[in-house]
Amino acid sequence: MGITMEELAALAEVSQSSVSLVLNGKADGRIGKAKQEKIRNLAKFHSYRPNLNARSLITRKSHEIGVLSFNTHDRFYADVLPEIQLQLMQRGYVGINLFWGSCPEAELVFESVLTRGVAGIITFHEDLSLLPPGVPAVLCKIDDPAYDRVIFDMEGSLKESISYLISLGHRKIGYLGKTDTDPRYKAFHEMMSEFGLPVNPKWIGELTTGSLLFSSAYECAMEYLQRPDLPTAVIAKSDVGAITAITAAHKLGIRIPEDLSIIGANNIRESKYIVPPLTTHGCNTVLLAEKLAETLLVRLENPECPPIKEVIETRLIIRESCKAINGK
Repeated sequence: MGITMEELAALAEVSQSSVSLVLNGKADGRIGKAKQEKIRNLAKFHSYRPNLNARSLITRKSHEIGVLSFNTHDRFYADVLPEIQLQLMQRGYVGINLFWGSCPEAELVFESVLTRGVAGIITFHEDLSLLPPGVPAVLCKIDDPAYDRVIFDMEGSLKESISYLISLGHRKIGYLGKTDTDPRYKAFHEMMSEFGLPVNPKWIGELTTGSLLFSSAYECAMEYLQRPDLPTAVIAKSDVGAITAITAAHKLGIRIPEDLSIIGANNIRESKYIVPPLTTHGCNTVLLAEKLAETLLVRLENPECPPIKEVIETRLIIRESCKAINGK
């Protein structure tokens, strides 16, 4: 086992406050370079680690952050959650990752993390009634002006997707994966209206809220692709929905992109390996994680500041799942 701060200070012949200043990077101008190096070398040699639990008892400040998300069967979360954990650790915090697969599970997840007295929460859940008043929280992908939030430019991404499909000659454009509380579908509806294109209810495929697994997305895609009047192009809620649609289309004898063009969202790792490789919208997951951590820490340090809104830009990644029609 490592030594305590008191023991480390005795070995270095300095005060505990001097040890704290050095190990927290705040000693420049206060403690000489040679003494700083001695303290750091002794800490490394004796495997010194700060006791965050003891520090929390003294400062009455938790260093744990609840990170609440849909389970990692959705590859977007599998990619972004390690980045959030890294960003929190670099700032002296640790993330408690809890996951849900259904609405009842989400309620249990919130209750479990709140009873631990976490300093704050980063959440991807759309039901904000689960957040009690007074708990510092940052929403991801949910644009509610009452909360701090880091969101994607959904209007911009949908506008770019629709514009791209129009440039290929498509006018009959559908949406796959709508849920009851889907902000992406709302942006799709608004952007279609902006381009003067109809939103045909027959071309909208729906999912139960929270059902983002490959299995449920595949069932949705199979039902959708067997409808008698299909659009010429589909924008999916996520890459999971788009990939399962490509798989279902192959089974049904629908050629992608010759018979149907498909665009996904999130640019998960599998999207470039599906056949055909998926055209999708992606974001910088490192930047997303950085903004989530930074926004929460600003809230913790400035509890009275107005709600913070950070917008993450996405970019269209053109691969091979879309094709021009009508001679385009």
